[in-house]
Parts: sequence; C-alpha cells; structure tokens
Amino acid sequence: MPTPETKLLGSEVFEEQGTATAVLTDLYSRMRDNGMLSGSYNNYPGLCGDELVDLSPWVAEGSGAFYNNSLLPTNSFISTFWNNAYNQIYTANSILEGVAGSKNLSLDIRQQFRGEALFIRAFLHFYLTIQFGALPYVDTTDYITNKSLSRISQEKVYQRIISDLNEAVTLLPETYITTDRARVNKWVAKAMLARVYLYHKDWALASSLATEVIEQKTLYKLEDDLDNVFLKSSKETIWHFDPGVVGLNTQEGAAAILYYDPTGGGKILSDQLMAAFETGDKRRQSWIGSYSSGGSTWYYSYKYKQRSQTAVSLEFSVILRLAELYLIRAEAFANLQMTDKAIADINTIRNRAGLQGINAPSADELQDAILHERQVELFYEFSHRWYDLVRTNKADQVLAHIKPGWKATDTLLPIPQSELLSNPNLLPQNPGY
Repeated sequence: MPTPETKLLGSEVFEEQGTATAVLTDLYSRMRDNGMLSGSYNNYPGLCGDELVDLSPWVAEGSGAFYNNSLLPTNSFISTFWNNAYNQIYTANSILEGVAGSKNLSLDIRQQFRGEALFIRAFLHFYLTIQFGALPYVDTTDYITNKSLSRISQEKVYQRIISDLNEAVTLLPETYITTDRARVNKWVAKAMLARVYLYHKDWALASSLATEVIEQKTLYKLEDDLDNVFLKSSKETIWHFDPGVVGLNTQEGAAAILYYDPTGGGKILSDQLMAAFETGDKRRQSWIGSYSSGGSTWYYSYKYKQRSQTAVSLEFSVILRLAELYLIRAEAFANLQMTDKAIADINTIRNRAGLQGINAPSADELQDAILHERQVELFYEFSHRWYDLVRTNKADQVLAHIKPGWKATDTLLPIPQSELLSNPNLLPQNPGY
C-alpha cells in the first residue's frame, strides 16, 4: 500500500462536528479532483475499449498506452490511480476510527459519518477491483498491517463491498444532508448496491434495489429534456460532485469539448460509438458535439456543455443517475426471464430519446439490446462501456478485430510494479504483464 499522505488524524478532530465535517468534505473533494473518480479519468478506461480514440503521438507512457493496449506495470498513470484510491480509502478508515472513538459527536452524526465513510470505502474498492481484479481490501489505518497485505479474490472483494454498502444503507438518512446532492444518502447507497449486484450477477437483488430507488418519485425523475440531464439542478441525478468553487463546472466538460484540431494529441469519440446511434436518437443530437477543421470533422461528448468557468456553476459531475437504474433493472429482469418488464424499462429510456420501443426479442437479442442501450445512454460516464464489455465477457469479441494491440488478458490493468516491489504479498502480477 502507498504511504499515507498524512499521519493519522488526531482523535480531537472528531470531537467537533465542524472539524469532522471538514475532513469528510475534503475527502469528497479529493475523490472529485484526483484518481479514479475525477472527471478527467473518464478518458483512460474509455480508451481501452471501443468508445474513445486517442490521436496523441505519445504512446509509451501516456493515454496512448491505454488506447493501444500496451500498458506496462511501470506506467506512472497506473501507479497514480492505485495510490490515490488507497490514500482516499485510508482517509475513509481514519474517519471510521475517529468517529467510533468520539465522545462529543451525537449518535445521529456518528451514524451519518460512519455511513458516508463506509460508502466511500466500498465505492473505491469497487473501482479498484473491476480494474485490477484481486486486491487487498483495506479496513484499517494501521500502516504496518497495510504495507504487507495480500490480495484477496475478486469474489471476496465483492463480498466486503456488499457488506460495507449494506451497513451504510442502515446508517444513512433518506434525505440529502446538503442542499445539493453532493453527499451520499440512503438512496445513493442503494443505487450503488444495485450496480454492484448487477456486476456480481445477483439479479434478484439488483432488480429489487433498483426498483426501490426508481420508486422514490418525489426525489428522482427522468428529465424529459436531454439538455437538462447534466445540469446541477437535474432531478435525474442521484449523486454528483460539487465543483467546490462558485463558477467552476466539470472536469468532464473541460476534458471532452474540442476547440482545436485534435490530431496533435486529442481524444475523440470512436467510429464504433458514432455508428451505434440510431436515426432520430435525440442523444446523438443533444449529447454529441463536433469540431471541423481543414475538411475533417471530429466528434466529442457534449453531455457537459461548459468547458470553462461561468458566473455560477451550471453543471456538477454526475456519478449516479436514474437512467442507469432503469438499465440495471432491465438487465436483471432479462436474466430472471421477466422479459416484458425488461422490455418496458428499455423502452422507457428509448422513448425518452425519441426512439420507438423494441418488440419481443429472443433472449440473446434482448441482452444485446440492453448492452446497446447502455452504450448510447451511458457513454463517457465513468467508463461504463469498457466495464460492460469486460463483465459480459464480450471484450475479446468486440475488440480483437478493431485494436491491433489487443490481448485477451487486457481486461485487467497491471498491478503497479512499485507496489509489487514494496510488498511481495501482492504477487503474482496479473496475467499478460
């Protein structure tokens, strides 16, 4: 494990609500700005699959290594992602330990803080395991213990994630703690549990949790106007990151929106993604922008329409939204042979996009329809497409003929070489590296 960024926070920090809140909100800010949950990170896993194209000439170390599937364990980006995630997990554990020992915080506040910290710990481990596979599940601030931890199977990691999220559900309030949706509540935890159960193939639990969130109609609704989906006031948002400074918007917008010829080092939407949109799909019209120069045109994600500062912040970075819950439930229903219900959920999303519904497909066609709908609905949102290809075992089938550097073992990132050298218990390295 990486050396913690700071020493263990003093116990006195958790004796006052104000200082304890500052630690927690700083953790949200670090998740937003650095590592696997930062908006700019969208580019990297997206490049591994068929969603983005990297026009950068720098292949060996930077984003080109993701796009060309030529990553090495010494890649500094990989080390940064790993270290930032585990440093954030360390802070979550320090909150859990500090709150547990607090004598002055009220029971309600201790439960709320514990619920948020458990959620964050589970969420970060989820993103680590879907990218690295087997890994340590860190639940203490004891550095001596942490520096020699061994990897546990992905199945055991999932069980720990599920345990943390289930406890978070029991502790978190149903209402949002702040006036925006930037700190997690019970429904955020349930939405995340639905996603985890989907990945874990617990279809009944995935459908049940998704339904619970979908039925919170006073809190959440699909936005009729697609241009409103990613605004900070969107009723579709379940959880988003506050930019932190009045007038700032999202890293996603800053990273995606093209305002120059990208051939010298830009990232564009792939031909495969562009071809996936059906004629008349409003998402193609509202969520994709273009830039032309010298007779060429390139396409980029335009879900976020602000690439720079505005008088007031207009867009927050969306991590969980209601449309995903419909698609989670559709996939779970399909695997439970509840075909009519699966089709109804798919068609809810298609109809919002201005498309006609699908009709009574075969079982295989239904699964393909769900995967397709996820591709065009969730593109450029925390790499859903890449993770969908991996978890459905379709990565090799889809990528082998379009990516010359593709190997079947590329579905996992390499464990950083620096971590293997400092802790041999992390061996063996992932296959293919």
